[in-house]
Amino acid sequence: MGYYRMNPARGIEEFVKQFQGIADSIEKGITVETGNFSPRLDVTENDANFIVHIELPGVAKSDVKVSVNDEYLMTIEGEKKRSDESNLLRSERVFGAFKRNLQLPETADVEKIKATYNQGVLELTIDKKIPETPKQYEVIIN
Repeated sequence: MGYYRMNPARGIEEFVKQFQGIADSIEKGITVETGNFSPRLDVTENDANFIVHIELPGVAKSDVKVSVNDEYLMTIEGEKKRSDESNLLRSERVFGAFKRNLQLPETADVEKIKATYNQGVLELTIDKKIPETPKQYEVIIN
């Protein structure tokens, strides 16, 4: 019989690594996906705003809803409906409900979001808040 050294902390180490990965994701702006399929998105940034592109081929504009809560969590949800194809022999496309959550930074001005939908791509332009200039008051010395 061979010698085997058991490390009781090994399971804990794995848990800590997984938890650290989750914590790192939260710091970077976590996205959560639920539903039958998950539309892919890109987020870019320039000096004035953040831009989100979401691929939604085959999804009607009226079937998409975008909202943002008080904690800067943006939710993009909707449904890709199957057309009536009664003689369908093979189906590889994905249909059904989807939901994506995207944590926005606090510098995002969530009251000024512009959305356009063109050729199956939803574009969300989120202005950045203009930082307030600190006020300085002069104190008169008597």
